[in-house]
Amino acid sequence: MKKIILDCLGADKGQEEIAKGIIPCFDQDEYDFILLGEKEKLLPVLEEKGVPLSRVEIIDCSTTITNNENPTSLIKEREETSIVKGLLRAREEDVVAFVSAGSTGAILLGSIFRLGLLPGVKFPALGCTLVNIHKGPVCLVDCGANIDVNAPLLLKFAKMGNAFAKAYYKKENPRIGLLNVGKEERKGNKLSQEAHLLLKDSSLNFVGNMEGSDILLDKCDVIVSDGFAGNIVLKAIEATAMICKKLVTSIAPEDPNIQKASNDIYTMFGYTDLGASFILGSQKIVLKPHGSASGEAIGNILHIAMDMDRSELTKHLKESLDD
Repeated sequence: MKKIILDCLGADKGQEEIAKGIIPCFDQDEYDFILLGEKEKLLPVLEEKGVPLSRVEIIDCSTTITNNENPTSLIKEREETSIVKGLLRAREEDVVAFVSAGSTGAILLGSIFRLGLLPGVKFPALGCTLVNIHKGPVCLVDCGANIDVNAPLLLKFAKMGNAFAKAYYKKENPRIGLLNVGKEERKGNKLSQEAHLLLKDSSLNFVGNMEGSDILLDKCDVIVSDGFAGNIVLKAIEATAMICKKLVTSIAPEDPNIQKASNDIYTMFGYTDLGASFILGSQKIVLKPHGSASGEAIGNILHIAMDMDRSELTKHLKESLDD
């Protein structure tokens, strides 16, 4: 039986709320679940909801790494934390995915030093799915893991993003774009210019530079960036979605149709509701939900993990790095 690990610690809404995420997932017969958290708190929640306990393993754990702590402490220390315990358990053959709403930095470093990376990967990329104007998916990679990069690393991100879009989005020949300050080939800083030449000379379906205004206009399926600019783009889109929701709501606060339109706007473009970021280059599927994720959101993300596994994502990523 395949297993998915869910770290219940480190999220804003508490471990009991996170654990509720597995409740709608037992319709998928091929997956069981491993929870990390305080057993005395998690077990009553599962029993109350009628969860089939024969399909759930709980690793008793009460310690996590917070966003205020230095995540490098888990490299040599912090063996007792849920992230370390979960990623070490994820190395076992029966585990296909690890999900945690805890510290992004700790999950990234843990994926490198505790779980391990695919051959040829020194720096994993953090990707996320955005939604374009036609409600199609766009992979933004990197969106916050690697602040300082070089052109060959951006090419590697592009290859992994290409493999991801093929496997998970089912795009036959994904369009790859490079985030830049202009469309012309010689635009941008030295990094952008060097990366443009590498992407142009590659076998990828490179469609050129993409300005910030192009990202959601269905001009590419994968947008490649360093983690600094990528994270700014991600947060700016999320903030814009929030502002648009409030503006639409203010038109007629009591009108249910206006409220629905407002919620639809935020659901489409608000990253919080779009699922989770994911690590490209790790040995297993690793998903990082928003820290404020609800149990319902976690349930959706667990289904995303199952879909990624069924798409053989890790296999496709590995093959892309062999090219």
